[in-house]
Amino acid sequence: MVRILSESEVKDLVDLKGAMAAFEKLFAQQARGELVAFPPQHLMGGGANMQIRSGNLAGDHRMGVRIATGTGNPAFALVMELNGRPLAFMGYPFSETRLNASVGLGIDKLAKQGPARVTILGAGVRALGLLEAACAVRKVEAIQVFSPTAEHRTRFAPEAERELGVPVRAVDDPEAAVKEADITIVMTNSRTPALLGAWLAAECLVVSAGTRTEVDEEVYRRAGLIVTTSREQELGGGQASEEWTLVKMTRSGALKLDDIVELGQVVVGKAAPRGGVSVYREPQGGFTDIALAALAYERAVELDRGVELSLD
Repeated sequence: MVRILSESEVKDLVDLKGAMAAFEKLFAQQARGELVAFPPQHLMGGGANMQIRSGNLAGDHRMGVRIATGTGNPAFALVMELNGRPLAFMGYPFSETRLNASVGLGIDKLAKQGPARVTILGAGVRALGLLEAACAVRKVEAIQVFSPTAEHRTRFAPEAERELGVPVRAVDDPEAAVKEADITIVMTNSRTPALLGAWLAAECLVVSAGTRTEVDEEVYRRAGLIVTTSREQELGGGQASEEWTLVKMTRSGALKLDDIVELGQVVVGKAAPRGGVSVYREPQGGFTDIALAALAYERAVELDRGVELSLD
């Protein structure tokens, strides 16, 4: 039997707090070798645009795939047992929750303790959720926001201040804002660096959650610790491009693969910031999507939501 669940039947089953708790467990499993990451796939042609994220959660005896066709379009997830038996097919409304929870957990594990000043580069639709995640794990004293489009940053700042209850100021000088930040979040679609390593304070955390080209090589060269959720998801697969900053650096020998630590090692205490600059690179989904879909399935079963169908 497979449980069919609409987006409306699952959207209230996973929130930021619940997703972060699930990820804490998930990345501990990663450190124990109890999950398998697969590179993302982006299939285009004939007018089609399909994004595929997948993962094997061996520690939970689950695997699955998430399929989407672009921002704003519906996404869907299939959850299975490791033996291939399908458990659920659902509308998947957790893309933003997944991103925010991953960034929140990364900040919690990597940013210095105490009050924080945050700068965000990018004022698009995902910016507010990322700031909410930062505020969930640190006492954020002030936020500065930069977007190359003045209208975007000046509109976003007062909206974010109302939502977060934290002073938010739109700025026209990203370099000065970054130099003052304890945490800099980069969420852009830029094909050229929006953040330069030369701008960074002597001690700070950089979170890159947008394109793989949005920070320059100097950001990584300055880092005492580089962390990603998955090296395979960030660097692997036939679609990895030489244009991507970390791919270019690892293939050229400027960085070794072992210089990039997976988040699970941080969660279980086998790696930790050493002061100076740390970088957290969020590679936009994969096994974390499957973890949230599996969590939604378990909660839907408890609440007897959805319809069970036989595929025999």
